[in-house]
Amino acid sequence: MVSLYQIKSSLFARNLKSILKVFIYFGLLFSSNNLELGQNDSFIFRKGANLYPNLNLGYESSISIQNLFQEIESNIISIITSDGIVHKGSSIDWIEINSYPAFWINLNKPYALEWQSDLSSIQSLSAASLDVGKNLVNYPYKQEISITEAIPLEVESKVIGVFSEGLAAINVEGNWYGSLGKINNKSGYFIEVDEQINFQFNNPNSRIDLADDSTAKSSIPVEFEFAQSPYQAFYWMLEADINGQDLVPGEDWIGAFYNGVCIGARQWNGIYTDIPVMGVDPDIEETLEYIIPGEFPKFKIYDASENKFYWANPYDNFPFTGALLSFFIVDEIKVEFDCNSILGGDGLLDNCGNCDNNPNNDCALDCNEVWGGTAYLDNCNQCVGGDTGLISDYALDDCG
Repeated sequence: MVSLYQIKSSLFARNLKSILKVFIYFGLLFSSNNLELGQNDSFIFRKGANLYPNLNLGYESSISIQNLFQEIESNIISIITSDGIVHKGSSIDWIEINSYPAFWINLNKPYALEWQSDLSSIQSLSAASLDVGKNLVNYPYKQEISITEAIPLEVESKVIGVFSEGLAAINVEGNWYGSLGKINNKSGYFIEVDEQINFQFNNPNSRIDLADDSTAKSSIPVEFEFAQSPYQAFYWMLEADINGQDLVPGEDWIGAFYNGVCIGARQWNGIYTDIPVMGVDPDIEETLEYIIPGEFPKFKIYDASENKFYWANPYDNFPFTGALLSFFIVDEIKVEFDCNSILGGDGLLDNCGNCDNNPNNDCALDCNEVWGGTAYLDNCNQCVGGDTGLISDYALDDCG
């Protein structure tokens, strides 16, 4: 508001903001539908993975959860609940599914699910008991709320992070960082806590939320486009540079790759920028070439000012777990000169001093523990040749 009207006096700006808060407060008080979803609200499913908020949780609505999905039941590839169980076809127990506050649902086509009046008026207002670790919850209010206002102060110190579809927010000593700036009822949410707590999101009707997380952002580079997977990890980057020059927030990008395929990307937003990394789901065609458990992602940086892509080195890197959610802290990621003196190249020295980007031709350790050596095991299982000074089958008489 201050920048919009070019108010230069900081004192006047503060007074204006206080007046604005009063108007917003009374406007919220007299809002009659803030806690209800509109009769024509809908949930937009993409083809593939969707983290669906089960607003029907625990309620005997005239529209059962099975009836809710009846029209697209034949298009449901799988449902994955927070315990990692994959439900398919005739194995889908809708009564059991309805016991989860949110779940992943994979579809073979996009779909707009209309929330009808008796379902959209349901309010999951009771507090949920969260165990140590990751918990799936939903947000039952129509009005969205910023992440800084969504978490109750009395439990905020116990909340490590909040995660959604390819978005994440991390709590660092009471300060929130990451791509997840707003909470709304169009997704389920993973909440990571470090001790057992009773939790419910703050009621936006009682909050005065003037937070503005809007910043100038450029569109994602085509090379960095990727599909959502229910198996996702977040790599939090604390620092990033190109040959010593810091990345520019709101301009440059970091992408994650596996075998040359982009599996996640995020625009650089400064410290604690979260890079999503998507894993393979055999039921989602778009993810069949994505990263598998135990493998390490590679990273590229896009320099918007130069319109160039560079391979970048993380310090340190971590293997993908294959869980529904995991996250790691990377101290820094750097675009550097590789062993061929190429800035942002992906050449690596093998143990024989050869520089290339093909790990399949790296020299091997021979039986005499010499990298690139030519020693081998003979018919007596003796290491001969190479640097051993021994000839093949020298002990043949002894070994028969």
